[in-house]
Amino acid sequence: ILSYSLARPARESLFTVVSREEKYKAKIFLDTVVQRIGDTLAAAAFQALVPALGFGPSGMAAACVPVCALWAAVAYRLGRRQQKLA
Repeated sequence: ILSYSLARPARESLFTVVSREEKYKAKIFLDTVVQRIGDTLAAAAFQALVPALGFGPSGMAAACVPVCALWAAVAYRLGRRQQKLA
């Protein structure tokens, strides 16, 4: 619920500067391909890295901090790009 209530409005705000056709094509791609592949890769990475590194859930969370920083940088760049286009 938290992810849906925060991520969806943020994603919708990025579509304010594109045409309706581009918006719906991108949304279909994001909802089906990107979301599902991301979930699958995250689960596979967890299953592969936990035994290999010997981390528990908290160790994996700490190891994922750089990935979170990367996603924050991507989100910042997308937001700046959206402001520029608006």
